[in-house]
Amino acid sequence: PACENIMISNMSIIDTSTHGIEVSGCTTLLIDDCRITNCENDGLHIGQSSDVVVQESLFNNNGDGGSTGHGVYTQDCTRVSVFDCIANNNEDSGFTFTTDADATIDQHQILECKAFQNNQNGVFIINAEDSVIQGCICRDNTEVGIRLHGCLNVEVSENISSGNMQEGILLGFGSFRNTSDCYIADNTMV
Repeated sequence: PACENIMISNMSIIDTSTHGIEVSGCTTLLIDDCRITNCENDGLHIGQSSDVVVQESLFNNNGDGGSTGHGVYTQDCTRVSVFDCIANNNEDSGFTFTTDADATIDQHQILECKAFQNNQNGVFIINAEDSVIQGCICRDNTEVGIRLHGCLNVEVSENISSGNMQEGILLGFGSFRNTSDCYIADNTMV
């Protein structure tokens, strides 16, 4: 791997002309207690990495440059866990996990996070397997609270989705398959 056993902790990143933090090809990465605000691109951008934990961090108002601006964006990663984070007022989605068209990502968790007032979705996951979204609050996003495309065996439980301009939870097609075999329970839509 390009990097291994990395910890980024207790850091504020404000007003960058690119991503707040960009990491690629890492194994065992911890992002803890960071505040990433007003970046022209994504707050946190992670590619082709595994065993990633992001916890107790804030991703706010990213995407000022008119290009991508997700709070947290991961592509082609496995075993990513996001705990107790806030993504708000970003140009794109709050939390996005995705992969290339014919691939899958697996064992992702988004637990007890808040995604609100993002210009797209609160949580957006594409082509994931064996993953969990639990205990999150997704409100007042321009599109959907929680959006799954092409996902298999994903649990969406105990979330609150309110005031989003479109659906509270949307299960849709992915680039190469439909969403199926998911567990959706004990969510509140307001």
